[in-house]
Amino acid sequence: MEILEFFIFLSLLCMSAYFSATESAFFSISQLRLKKMADEGDNRAADILFVLKDKQRVLISLLLGNCIVNVSSTAIATTFILNFVAKSVWFGQSIFGNSTNVGIALASFIMTIVLLLFGEIVPKTIAIFNAVRFARMAVVPLKFLLL
Repeated sequence: MEILEFFIFLSLLCMSAYFSATESAFFSISQLRLKKMADEGDNRAADILFVLKDKQRVLISLLLGNCIVNVSSTAIATTFILNFVAKSVWFGQSIFGNSTNVGIALASFIMTIVLLLFGEIVPKTIAIFNAVRFARMAVVPLKFLLL
């Protein structure tokens, strides 16, 4: 994988983590706590409350963004893995078919695990346990990403 492709892949994986964690943080956060923080002058809490006035819009934007970055990261990983498999003598011809079939199956398997762990489970777990702190950081870019 070229350096540029690798950094694009990592950036997309980080964006997937952002979208997943933001979804969990925003939808697990206490509205009462946010209102109290906003009343005490916390501008970020006020921004979160403003964004959450239209929860459907927030959810659609986060899910669409996550879908786009997950498909894009999988496409980049598949390209890399297909190039690797095509150069590999072991994968050239196998009982699974030609190298393209093996590469696609391998990419699907690897990306399922990578996206589940680093794009869903870990970010969501961290965000749920730190909902307010994460939401305060995530609200700034989210305001620009809302559809």
